[in-house]
Amino acid sequence: MASSPQLLHQILAEISSAHNSKCKATAGPFKGGSNIVYAIQSDRGKRWCLRIPLDADAAWLAARGARLLRRLKEQQPALQVPAIIYTSERYTILEYLAGAPLGSWNTQLLTRERRRVLLDHLASFLFSLWTSDINTE
Repeated sequence: MASSPQLLHQILAEISSAHNSKCKATAGPFKGGSNIVYAIQSDRGKRWCLRIPLDADAAWLAARGARLLRRLKEQQPALQVPAIIYTSERYTILEYLAGAPLGSWNTQLLTRERRRVLLDHLASFLFSLWTSDINTE
């Protein structure tokens, strides 16, 4: 299941066909714990995030996570998490949210005030997430 140039090409061809617009990877691959992630863009300028699971276990987790994320966005549309655009057994397409990958913050030197603001926002986000009444099964 791990991403390969051929798999990426096949997926981009599928997405291009579905949207009647040529799509290409504009950033990535970024390797996460369970997925390979790419920023993709259509020739019309529409941007998405493409996640390809690394293996069958990651695909199972991705499918479960997509269901939860979909329910969460339905209940709290203003929550700053990407909307699920499309899911399949091989990949997930998410709304593109501008910004840097979370891992990039690990190398940043932050002022005490900037760190406080970021942690306050993170705490607020996590509180919203944890207090959402969504079925986890």
